[in-house]
Amino acid sequence: MDLNNIPYEEGVKELEEIIDKLENEDLSLEEAFNYFKNGIELYQYLSKRLTEVEGEIKIILKDEKRMEIEESFQMEG
Repeated sequence: MDLNNIPYEEGVKELEEIIDKLENEDLSLEEAFNYFKNGIELYQYLSKRLTEVEGEIKIILKDEKRMEIEESFQMEG
C-alpha cells in the first residue's frame, strides 16, 4: 500500500471501509489478516500525518504570537 501520496481524508475513508469489511463481511483468515495489516499501516500513517500537521499549526501560531508581541513593542517604542 503506497501511503505517501494519499490525501488524509481519502485515507480516513479507506480506513473506515477496511473496518466495515472486517466487521461485516465473511472473510477468510488470510483476507481478514491482510485487511487488518493494511488497516494498521493506514492508521499509523494517518496518525503520523495528523501529528505533523498539528506541529505545523503550533509553529504557525507561535510565529503569529511572536509577531504580535514584536508589533506591540514597536508601537510602544
